[in-house]
Amino acid sequence: MQARIRLLQPDEHHQCELILRGLPEWFGIEDALVKYVRDIQSMQTWGIESRGEIAGFLTLNRHNTHSAEIHVMAVGRTYHGRGLGRQLIEHVE
Repeated sequence: MQARIRLLQPDEHHQCELILRGLPEWFGIEDALVKYVRDIQSMQTWGIESRGEIAGFLTLNRHNTHSAEIHVMAVGRTYHGRGLGRQLIEHVE
């Protein structure tokens, strides 16, 4: 699948929130979801675009110049099974 990965701007967090809200079986706790959205605005977040829309994202929590961890990651339900999550992980590695 043709997809483009780019660093998202803080004002694009609403698109990430829509993806999270579309996956209630994984992100169904409202307090946690709100915290993730807040964190997405302040942490480095990469988005993957397909067909002109943000299909998924990965937010990275950098601890220092040598270590980081995935803070939150999600791919929209309609894009599951197409390798977009794997592409995000490979990109940030």
